[in-house]
Amino acid sequence: MKKCTILLILLLNYTCSTAQQVSVANERENFFYVGLDNPLSIAVEGLFNKSLVIKAINGTLLEENGRYSFRPDSVGLSEITIYKKSNGQLKEIGKKQFRSKNLPLPFFKIGSGRPTVTSEEIAGQQFVRSEIEGLEINIKINLIEFNVHVISDSGQSTFKNTGNQLSNETREKFKSLKTGDILLFTDIYVGMPDKKKYLVQNVSVNIKNKE
Repeated sequence: MKKCTILLILLLNYTCSTAQQVSVANERENFFYVGLDNPLSIAVEGLFNKSLVIKAINGTLLEENGRYSFRPDSVGLSEITIYKKSNGQLKEIGKKQFRSKNLPLPFFKIGSGRPTVTSEEIAGQQFVRSEIEGLEINIKINLIEFNVHVISDSGQSTFKNTGNQLSNETREKFKSLKTGDILLFTDIYVGMPDKKKYLVQNVSVNIKNKE
């Protein structure tokens, strides 16, 4: 019985000491964003990356100069499996799953982005923008189109804009804004990195006296 116990311990120690350490790590978060090339670190103890075969489910693995990135196809689980070639066959040596999700929708902003601004601030604007708050990744968001409604004591006028540049007609109207007027931006559509078009939240801006 004692000999059997010693033999079992020796076998366990041999398995642990010869097992290859495999590391698959998302360099940003514990999830991937759909539509983005998410940086990924892949390393296997004792093997060069060029000797590995890596396969992915729900996404595409990209490699350039030894650096990896992963681009998910859709929301859900994405899986990366690492193989090494052994006697002409592929042997699985590691696997890891990540959650893939959509980017949060951006917010429409003009000027300082505050809900109450002076007429002078608005009159000086030529462009508007869309931003994702709290995201430390630099991504490109295309502002496709939006409507701006100018509401004043004398009534309401509506202007349609394409892209992130204000039309000449809209800019001329902004120059005549007075305290108490309201700007309402609606039907705001943006293009996200996943190549889809999204409708984002309306925004209202109150006009106040110059401080």
